[in-house]
Amino acid sequence: MAAAIADWRDPDDLMRLYGAEIDEYVAAGYPYGPANMPFGTVEELQQVIGMTFPLFQQVEPLLTVEGGREVNPAFAPVEVLSLLPDMDRELAQMFVEERELTHPADMNALMMPTGQMVSLRSRGRAYRIRSRAELDNGAWTVIESTIALGNTSRGRPFRVLRWREQVEE
Repeated sequence: MAAAIADWRDPDDLMRLYGAEIDEYVAAGYPYGPANMPFGTVEELQQVIGMTFPLFQQVEPLLTVEGGREVNPAFAPVEVLSLLPDMDRELAQMFVEERELTHPADMNALMMPTGQMVSLRSRGRAYRIRSRAELDNGAWTVIESTIALGNTSRGRPFRVLRWREQVEE
């Protein structure tokens, strides 16, 4: 999948080993080829040859097209932290548990198991916000949004990139 994703994004028509360029899309019966540009939305990943819906559902909560190339450990979930060099799921879980017990004022003293200092100050401009509310009867809802900071054409200080609501009873 990594090679097919890289071929989707790169501007050339040179196929990587296990990748896919226009000829592979045509041969597979797709009515389109790779975009040859960065992803515009996370959902666009579903168009990459070989991407199944179950796989997309599994990785989608961990992805963004608005962030930079660096992971900010002050905000990243266990699943993302466990993919960092010198980290595994157990270390990432222990770090997240410690992070959740740390008061925001003390966050700058927090250190990753790898020795990297954690900073609350984000270098990114996009943020995912997840809010869950639960009633006494067990009904709950989750609202998740992704926003980008920066003035919009209407003068607002942020722009909503994505909004999703999930209601469960």
